[in-house]
Amino acid sequence: MVKLKRKHKAFSLVESLVGMIIILITFSVGLMIFNEVMLSSNNRQRIHADMLIQKTLAETIDKNEFLDQSIATETYTIEKKVSPYKSEKNISVLEIKIFNSDKRLVANQKMLVVTQ
Repeated sequence: MVKLKRKHKAFSLVESLVGMIIILITFSVGLMIFNEVMLSSNNRQRIHADMLIQKTLAETIDKNEFLDQSIATETYTIEKKVSPYKSEKNISVLEIKIFNSDKRLVANQKMLVVTQ
């Protein structure tokens, strides 16, 4: 019979478990980073929509245009709705909603305004 003169090296069970734990920790950290990136993207979209609401609100009050409108931009659709406030003649509720390209509500704001 022929005897093998070289030893075969193999990993023990403990070494394999340690390797799997290291891989698991690496994937967990990567998943947390990916989640933060996705959330920051949504926050950036929300902040941009809030700034757009403030701009639309200021333009509406400056131009005294209290009409229902739907304005389409490159990335958002702005819906502006004006309705009377209870039984008051000079007070209206101005509601501005911003939808993204998927028709999902990104931001909205209601405000009481004095009309003439």
